[in-house]
Amino acid sequence: QRRVRGRYNTSDSSTTRGINWLQKHLDCCGIQNSADWRIEANKAKIWIQSHINDVPDSCCKRLRNQWNPTPGCGLGQALGNSEAIHNGGCYVNMVEWLQTYMPMMGVFCLVFLVFEMAVIVIVFVMRNQAEELTHPVRLN
Repeated sequence: QRRVRGRYNTSDSSTTRGINWLQKHLDCCGIQNSADWRIEANKAKIWIQSHINDVPDSCCKRLRNQWNPTPGCGLGQALGNSEAIHNGGCYVNMVEWLQTYMPMMGVFCLVFLVFEMAVIVIVFVMRNQAEELTHPVRLN
């Protein structure tokens, strides 16, 4: 987790996009909580050096009818609990999301497996029928 946060806002933009996506869609900030973005937490070193006690805008709560948070809304928000940001961490939210949707994903995988097995059986039967039509068995 330190390695991922350490690469936030560096040349590895996929890491930055991934963290922003998680924080935005899970309504969270940091791994444990928003304090992960503080300078003394020493986690996302590259980003924190130029954003002392700021959190990424993806931590901010969205206004009604607004998908993206207001740019710059995370400035100075890592100092403590704030009404403007999601103070809870992404780890707990991710575990809750998995517990909610994992049974549904399991059922989907089982249905898909049964469907695939049925397709294999149908193909095998059709192949055998086609083989019998092209090479009939003669009885002596």
